[in-house]
Amino acid sequence: MTVQTYQILDAPNGDVINRILVDSEAAEEMLNADPGQGLWRLEIIELPPPPPLTIADVNNEVVRRLIVLTEARDEKHLDYIQMRDMQEALTLQQIPLDGETLTAEQAARVVELGEMRDKITQVRDAGNVLSATEPIPADYKDDNHWPDFTHAEETEGEVTNAGN
Repeated sequence: MTVQTYQILDAPNGDVINRILVDSEAAEEMLNADPGQGLWRLEIIELPPPPPLTIADVNNEVVRRLIVLTEARDEKHLDYIQMRDMQEALTLQQIPLDGETLTAEQAARVVELGEMRDKITQVRDAGNVLSATEPIPADYKDDNHWPDFTHAEETEGEVTNAGN
């Protein structure tokens, strides 16, 4: 079944009344029924090509992926999470500089923060590569352009389970 865009035209003067997107069967039924009783007619139109993709489109995808990665509610919450984590990392880095030793919990948190930082960097780097591509690929949102962290998480889980 083919879906096409039709425009509804005022029959006497040809002014566009409306544009509709319908499948070819529905359009045929509308034409045969002539619900406009000669007052309007349907005409197939070609839609203009979509606008070219921009760096802003890629940046929006970067933000969307970072929101998913960090489990943020929205972009504002994402900014908060990143600032909070950076502040925590700086605080934890200061402990050894002050001559103290990190606790096991603090050391584990340093590793977590570093891993998240690396993942965020990988997402941003992938976005930079796509932004520098001319033209930006139409499938820029496809996962094959972005880092896949699912395998790394499975591997980490296997290592943890193996150590038990």
